[in-house]
Amino acid sequence: MKIISADYLLPMDDKDSVIKNGAVVYTDKIIEISSDTAAICAKYPDAEFFYCGKNSVLMPSLINPHLHLEFSADKTSFRYGNFIEWLSSVIKKRGGVSEKKLISAMQKELNNLKKTGVGAIGAVSSFGKDMEILASSPLRVIYFVEILGTSKERFEGAKNGFLQRFEIAESKNSDRFEAAVSVHSPYSCSPEIVDFGVEFAKQNSLKMTTHFLESEAERAWLEGSSGEFLPFFGSVFGLQTSFFTPDGFLKKFDGLKTLFVHCTNTTPDEIKKIKDSGSDIVHCPVSNRLLGQKLFGLKTATELAVRPAIGTDGLSSNFSLSMWNELRCALFGYDDIDLKILPFLLLKSVTANGAEALGIESGILREGKNADMIAFRLPDRPDGVDCVALQAILHTDKVDKLIISGEVI
Repeated sequence: MKIISADYLLPMDDKDSVIKNGAVVYTDKIIEISSDTAAICAKYPDAEFFYCGKNSVLMPSLINPHLHLEFSADKTSFRYGNFIEWLSSVIKKRGGVSEKKLISAMQKELNNLKKTGVGAIGAVSSFGKDMEILASSPLRVIYFVEILGTSKERFEGAKNGFLQRFEIAESKNSDRFEAAVSVHSPYSCSPEIVDFGVEFAKQNSLKMTTHFLESEAERAWLEGSSGEFLPFFGSVFGLQTSFFTPDGFLKKFDGLKTLFVHCTNTTPDEIKKIKDSGSDIVHCPVSNRLLGQKLFGLKTATELAVRPAIGTDGLSSNFSLSMWNELRCALFGYDDIDLKILPFLLLKSVTANGAEALGIESGILREGKNADMIAFRLPDRPDGVDCVALQAILHTDKVDKLIISGEVI
């Protein structure tokens, strides 16, 4: 049993609490939280004690529910500012990175994730090249094996390739690694692919994620088989008509808790439908800005009592996998939300909301939850506890401690 104490505890609860001079008692799970360190030490005299230092903050470890680790090399090789131009550059560069360079880049980024305080990720894997690295890492990993394809003739090949990768991933399941399913998107998957992926997830009680309405071009394609996607699909895949409408695609996932990722071009009605279905939204502010020039409607979602999570996407559409960088970009991007409210909204997006999206018992400092925590120190003492969340976002890059299941990583 251990006790860790800090000047400020950010539990990430519904009250936006800040506990001054607090302590957490834990093994692999959190046993108790207290605002009286001396009393808690007296209650557990045999527990190992650690104080995090002057101006220290203790909070749940960060959660990145949408990450493409396989796109960790060739960071400056992609075009930004227009979704179709970016997608074309990804297709052009895909497979052009050597195995050795990619493994090295992924390992480097995984180390950076740990240093910046990420304790859990939702990794979307297109090729399985990140599987060994993630399965052997100390992080909690929901490993979304991806399936996609627009050709009915190539359905069996796509299905068999997915099943082979999934079988290998499932064989690595552990208390910190869990194989799951990703149906890529409504513009890149035929109805046969979507139906297969959804049914496979339902039959095997698996978690699901999918990209949805990431750009204006995607919305125009789904609604009217028009816009920038029309010449793109015509020349690349020989398609002239979208397989789905936005509502038709959403209905495919009825009865399956799903992470709908990006959602930058969703309507309030679509956001509400996702919420009412029991599913979750994950948005990626930096990637969304670079690819679609538009952020997810966080204010609208908040008014609808929707609690979205935040991810980084991959380095093909981001300059960093640091959640702190992501939070800072969001902090300055959402200028329509009061700065006294926004910091906690954002911090919960990368803790409690991320845990809810991935279905893991982390993200909150609460009795019975996983002892997944980070500790770091602010440069100076904040002018009141109500400033701690904002100052943490502004000034944190690396953490002093990353604890997963009570173990210092």
